[in-house]
Amino acid sequence: MRTIKFEKRNQVLHPEKPFELSFRFETIFEPHDLKKKDAATHFIRTTELHCLGKVEGLFRYGIIVEDLAGKSFNYDPFLRKLASAFSTIVLKVSADGKIIEVSNFYQMKEQWAEMKSNLLIDHHGQEFQRRLAANDEVLSSELKLISFLQKPEVFGLYFNGLWGYTGQEFKTDLWTTDIHKKWLDETGFQLHIAPRQHDNPLDYGVYTYNNGTLTDALVYKEGVYGHTKFIASCLG
Repeated sequence: MRTIKFEKRNQVLHPEKPFELSFRFETIFEPHDLKKKDAATHFIRTTELHCLGKVEGLFRYGIIVEDLAGKSFNYDPFLRKLASAFSTIVLKVSADGKIIEVSNFYQMKEQWAEMKSNLLIDHHGQEFQRRLAANDEVLSSELKLISFLQKPEVFGLYFNGLWGYTGQEFKTDLWTTDIHKKWLDETGFQLHIAPRQHDNPLDYGVYTYNNGTLTDALVYKEGVYGHTKFIASCLG
């Protein structure tokens, strides 16, 4: 394989021109105890990402969740209703890939209030109230909503704070990790990330880019009761 000097390769982690792409975001939890297989969860969000261009240094994004699938959504219709509160989102994103603003925050909050009122007609109980309270908390402020959307189990694999990465080492990212770049060919590379601290909740992650576009991502998290995999795949 022909060797190419690092500094001459394409360093871009985000296309500058507007685009539309479909992504599948998955969250898979598997318990350590095989006798507790019922505790396993699997969520899939099939999503359209519309990058509408860059204005005043910020990327404008439209997100449309087209489908909710996987074991957890299929077995729990109520969970699907709760997740639908986050099905259409308009964002402003920094050049580093961090969400700065949810442009339709107040519309989302109003839609959730209406949805909640309708759910209260037919649903009751402590568990129901707990789930409603979780959505209420996320939508109680724009900052809390941004924090939620930035999580790896939502859209954090794409909006990962890594777009400003241009070297073989990167000092900071959303999870305070060490990052190493591995070139696959002239335009494709992987970012391998690992925590600096043993108590960091992120165990490792691999992001694959080609021509400035994320093609695949995997983040693995080990927990007390099991391990969780967060996966993103570009569907084209």
